[in-house]
Amino acid sequence: MGALFLAMAGCSRGSYWVVHGEELNSATRFSMTYDRFNGYKEKDLTVETGEAVEIVVAFVSTEGTLDASICRKDDSETCGYEGNDVPTSTFTVTLNEPGTYVIRVEARRHSGSYSFHWN
Repeated sequence: MGALFLAMAGCSRGSYWVVHGEELNSATRFSMTYDRFNGYKEKDLTVETGEAVEIVVAFVSTEGTLDASICRKDDSETCGYEGNDVPTSTFTVTLNEPGTYVIRVEARRHSGSYSFHWN
């Protein structure tokens, strides 16, 4: 029998449901592995003046769709990354401009995982 989680954890927020999921969230990580994820989750990340933040991004997509973005909180037009229906992949995104960014994932009956971790 599957478990269903409806939650808002730590510094992340969202509206979602998950079946058989495991989250690993901290000050430098935003990640989850699951059998099924539907809805969205977000986490804020602040880049200080004179600082560059490298984010290692990894997705596993086995079913459904997953969209993801890393955009400035006060300007959704300024994004370090935007992806729709992302495939299984791993890459690095570098944020050089100071400000608060929102890391957002939005799933539609997605199976797999996502992971964002930074220095």
